[in-house]
Amino acid sequence: MSAEVALSPDATRALGEAENFCRGANVAIAAAEHVLAGALLVLHTDGRASLPGKDELEAALVAVHGTGSEALTSAVMFGSAARAALNGIVVAVRAAGGTVVDARIIAAGCVESGEVNPMFFSALGATRQVLLAALV
Repeated sequence: MSAEVALSPDATRALGEAENFCRGANVAIAAAEHVLAGALLVLHTDGRASLPGKDELEAALVAVHGTGSEALTSAVMFGSAARAALNGIVVAVRAAGGTVVDARIIAAGCVESGEVNPMFFSALGATRQVLLAALV
C-alpha cells in the first residue's frame, strides 16, 4: 500500500487562488491554467518576485479563457485538464517516495503536464522552459 499524499498549506492556498481567479472572471470551470496561476501567485506572494504577479496572471488567464458575463452562482468545478495535471503530480510525488505536494510542485507539475495551453505561456511572455527554470 502506498503512502497517502497530502497538500501543504501553500498548496491548499494555491488551489484556493485558482478558484479565486475563476470567480473573478466568472468562469465556472477551473482549467490547468488556473491551477498553475494559483500556484504561481502563492509563490510570488511568498517572495519569488521573479515569477508573474496577480495582474499578469489574470491577463494571461483572460487571454486563454476569457471572462463570463454573469456572476457565478455555483461552486467552481475543476475541469478534466486540471484534474489530469493534479493527478499526474500526485502520482509523480508518490513514485518519488514523497508524501507532500506544495505550491512549487504544483506549479512545476502543471508546466510539465502538457495540460496547460501554450497560449498561456505566451501571454505571460515566457516559455515552459523559462518558467520551469524560475521554479527550480
